[in-house]
Amino acid sequence: MLKVGSEWLCSFQRPFWFAFASLLVAATLAIDYGDELVLRISMPGVQPKEGDEYWCLNVELPSEPLNLVAIEPHADQKVVHHMLLFGCRSPAQKETVYTCGMQSQGSCQEGAAAPLYGWGRDAPGLRFPPGMAVQVGAGTGFRMFILEVHYLRPLGEPDTASGLTLHLSRLGKPHAAGLMSFAADFTIPPRSPSFPVSIDCCVDSMLPVHAFAMRVHTHSLGRAVTLQRGAGEGRQTLAERDPREPQAFYNLPHGSVQLPRGTWLRGTCLFNSSEKAEGTRAGSTSDDEMCNVYLMVYGELPYQSLCGPPVDRAPGHLPPAERPIRRDSRWSLSRADVGQVAAVEAAEGGRLWVLHRGSRVWDEHSFDERTNRINHRDPIEEECVLEVDSATGSVVRSWGAGQFFMPHGLTADHMGTLWIADAGLHQVLHFSAEGTLLLQLGERLTPGDSDGRFCKPTQVAVATDGSVYVADGYCNARVLHFSRKGHLLGKLEPSDSDGSMGPLSVPHSLALDECAGLLLVADRQRSLVRAFRVGSDGGDAEALELALDTSEFGHPYGLAPGPYGSSVALLWEAPGRTYAMELKTGRDPGGKATLDAVSTWELTSKQPEADAPHDVALIPAPLDEERVAERGIDLFVAETAADGKGALVRHEWELPAATEVGRGPTDEDGDPDIIIQDSVDLGKAIGELYLYGLPFALLFAGVALFLWRRLGSMEHVPLGEDGTETELVDRR
Repeated sequence: MLKVGSEWLCSFQRPFWFAFASLLVAATLAIDYGDELVLRISMPGVQPKEGDEYWCLNVELPSEPLNLVAIEPHADQKVVHHMLLFGCRSPAQKETVYTCGMQSQGSCQEGAAAPLYGWGRDAPGLRFPPGMAVQVGAGTGFRMFILEVHYLRPLGEPDTASGLTLHLSRLGKPHAAGLMSFAADFTIPPRSPSFPVSIDCCVDSMLPVHAFAMRVHTHSLGRAVTLQRGAGEGRQTLAERDPREPQAFYNLPHGSVQLPRGTWLRGTCLFNSSEKAEGTRAGSTSDDEMCNVYLMVYGELPYQSLCGPPVDRAPGHLPPAERPIRRDSRWSLSRADVGQVAAVEAAEGGRLWVLHRGSRVWDEHSFDERTNRINHRDPIEEECVLEVDSATGSVVRSWGAGQFFMPHGLTADHMGTLWIADAGLHQVLHFSAEGTLLLQLGERLTPGDSDGRFCKPTQVAVATDGSVYVADGYCNARVLHFSRKGHLLGKLEPSDSDGSMGPLSVPHSLALDECAGLLLVADRQRSLVRAFRVGSDGGDAEALELALDTSEFGHPYGLAPGPYGSSVALLWEAPGRTYAMELKTGRDPGGKATLDAVSTWELTSKQPEADAPHDVALIPAPLDEERVAERGIDLFVAETAADGKGALVRHEWELPAATEVGRGPTDEDGDPDIIIQDSVDLGKAIGELYLYGLPFALLFAGVALFLWRRLGSMEHVPLGEDGTETELVDRR
């Protein structure tokens, strides 16, 4: 494998032009500018003997975290059909250069390779907008690159030119760029002037991502490629491209588009096979066809999706189970009047929504045991809703004084509005972020079991279509489904007689997985996390015999969305310890839904035990202005202490040691809606290298060979303190 080593320099007290000539014939060249490393990757003299050959080149990155900020292609459409750049943790192939036969995604030892960039039809390069990059190198999910080159026909001479120039910055970036890749297997019938092929893909990110550019790829029969958002008749067209034009990344025509978790996308390729006498299948050769859509997105966390099962250990995943997590004793809320913290919810921009009860305490005297009515006559005087900066604990704004009686659950939807379940009011209230009441469900201070009433509701889950699921928890033990305007759509009330796992017992928290079509319910008193099938037709949810027993670790109190379609359950049983469990849904070989525990972390090891943990949230870790590596994830736990002095506790996973290297200042944040497609200027040094250096290199090539034979192999010594140049050495 070719290694980019920032700690090695070709030096053995011989003429500089010897090393200079060696750089020119290397397959990969790196030039260090301090804040930026420019890396040129070229195919090292491969010579395809047949048409439609695929060749791959493995390149290991330096042992430091870097940000990929620009890509410049070097290829000719007459020679190269397309190039793809993949990110990978470790290679499956030991060879540096090898024929890969369109199998690049299987070239990683750990999981599938993730596409980062594609080129075709003499497309120009790109530069990410300011403040945006793909995190690569040490401390990230991408430790190496794989360059795939598809050659159309045999070559008469070796190819040493086709490849990419990559610009790798040492400056931190607030936004992580990612890619959603659509592909399909299909057959186009003959004599069809307009044959569509569609691919559906669901966004399963933890927080919303923002789409801003698209690239498409087909072969000769492709006429148009369309990207749509939504499902059914409500689909909205986001972009349309002609695949016969240069296959570069182009801005979405109406600017960046927010894609919340659970958003369905459809890519459709339109083919014309009028002149084909036989069917055309999807495949790797130029006689076959392809239907590919690459949607470039950005967010606070890395997101790489292949529109299928999540890639294990892809960038942006939760840490593995063996990674310790510790309580941050330095972090605390800045407010002194915070009471029992009932709920916490993550939002974009590093903000948390916190729901607390002020001076009110939920205890055995709070409710009438016979009627379930609250015994308090007046609402809570304090402002119960706080918007908090997750990095500092400072309260950005607060509201809600005199509006709540016993607030229990809080959910922020993708529109930025809040849904609050108040067990004392027996209502669900919908507010703007500023605290304006938008909608009320249930009858104020009146418990009941009819369709229009609740009895101590616990939490709400909001779908992308605006409809809501309400956990009507402590008395009725059911889940109700309402439209965005408050009309009842369906009920979930499993019983012993309907063939399911029986009735719910205190549905305490909800997590909606629209990509899998499942609603997860924390059935607290039965120590189960149960999954129910939900649809978009407004009908009743379907009870599934699918549940995860959490009794080994405790009762499930809270559920929170995690990366790549996962969820995290907060588990606790007094007076025991507290655990966080990562859950993932999936399908077995027979197509049946599955629910599995992936990892479990103890949250209270080597520290005082948590006091009545009640809810959980995951949020991107604060942006370290000096750290270039991949951004981590923090876990917050809301506690409802019996004495009324609640707390919000921050937990952080320990970072691998590799992320401590490569520190630098943070780049300025820019407009995320603009992508530059013009070729990137490599700078004066690259120009001088080839303009002035090439004649001298040719002149002294023979002398260099002579010296090589006379003086022996090169000797590698550590790089000097100036750190201005780096040679890539093929250490196969």
